[in-house]
Amino acid sequence: MVIEEFLSLDIEGQLKWLNKQRATKKLKVIEVELGAKAYVIEKPIKSAGYKYDNNLKRYILHQGDNGQNENETLSFLEQHLTTIKSLVHKEESMDMSNELTIDKLILSNRVYKSKGLKVQEDVYARFVELYKQQYQQYKLQDIISQALLEFCQRYEGKSG
Repeated sequence: MVIEEFLSLDIEGQLKWLNKQRATKKLKVIEVELGAKAYVIEKPIKSAGYKYDNNLKRYILHQGDNGQNENETLSFLEQHLTTIKSLVHKEESMDMSNELTIDKLILSNRVYKSKGLKVQEDVYARFVELYKQQYQQYKLQDIISQALLEFCQRYEGKSG
């Protein structure tokens, strides 16, 4: 499984799969297998109120002070409902063609070649900043490989 497949599962599916994996594997091993960092893997689980129990070796629903938190959440939602609706509507109307997807060829082929490339400093700074803000679930080398692959697909066979 790759990270995109995992994240596309509903929360129950993610829990079931992750609990099965954590019964026999450490989180570091799962990170390597999925090709993503631990916080990316655990974020949806933790957001749903689950917490990892070392004794049980599985994620369980956290039984904290939920009553007060739920009241605060409901109050916040009531106060900001119009803003939330407008944000949802804006997101739905946005062009989703800017969504980054890494080609399966890149994710499945984990053989890398180290190359010393010279890149313009300001372009690289923008690239790294965008990576840090939005795409840390991927490895930087995979994003660079994807960019080079897209360049090849776009310009192969075209004469300059």
